Amino acid sequence: PPRQRMYHGVIDRTEDGGTVAWELIENVADEDSETTDVPEARYQHGAALVFKDIFVYGGYSANGTALNDLWKFSIEGQTWTQINDLPPYAIEQPQFIMRTLVLHMFGYGPSGMEVWQFQFQREWVKLDTHDPPPALELYAFGQCGASAFMFGGHKAGMPWGNTSLTNDVYEFSFDKHEWRLWPGTGPDRPAARVGATFTAFGRYLYLIGGENTSYVMGDVWAFNSGRSCAGAPWFIIITAIVEGLVFIGLVIFIVIQCKRGKCRNCSCCR
Repeated sequence: PPRQRMYHGVIDRTEDGGTVAWELIENVADEDSETTDVPEARYQHGAALVFKDIFVYGGYSANGTALNDLWKFSIEGQTWTQINDLPPYAIEQPQFIMRTLVLHMFGYGPSGMEVWQFQFQREWVKLDTHDPPPALELYAFGQCGASAFMFGGHKAGMPWGNTSLTNDVYEFSFDKHEWRLWPGTGPDRPAARVGATFTAFGRYLYLIGGENTSYVMGDVWAFNSGRSCAGAPWFIIITAIVEGLVFIGLVIFIVIQCKRGKCRNCSCCR
């Protein structure tokens, strides 16, 4: 049955030296587990690597129900164990970050975007954060230094349309437990979208792709998370909007950093 199967990608070199293949891992419960259950099929769940285990939380079931369950997958034993310590309600659109041996979970609940901590062998704790973002779906998410960043997304509970999409950037400080909305509007920042990725390298987060109500995007933007001076923190790397097979444009800009961590492209840093 579908609920008894879950795919995991494993890099496997063949004897001839080069073919990368997929291996289907059998879905079984740990022999020391109190039950023989394994996770049901799901999507848009959160997952994090903690030492040699993968923790999987929530998501949506096949019928669209928000799940509130936590599982540990042992990479060495290739078995599942259910964790009974849970938040009091389902956290939707979960994202995980492991920091200082504490698992942080971001997602939305009754009070909007929420942040929860899970210290192993203890219960979940909801952080008392200041000025959280509204509840968002399909947002881009990444970590850079001592902060987590969210970009864009769809405002949960609103009909799908241009007014329900956002291109705001929110930063969460792990040290202060505070949210910050980055200022700035206009053409010097990416358009509102869902389904993009936000990947950190150095002090930059790279936003790639996504879609809005009209087209799928292929642009790449660099967000300078370390900028402390005034001015736009975004730099466009590639502009490409693709609708079907129509390629609209391609513009490449090179972001050059000096030894002091400043670029040479914007008026703020010149």
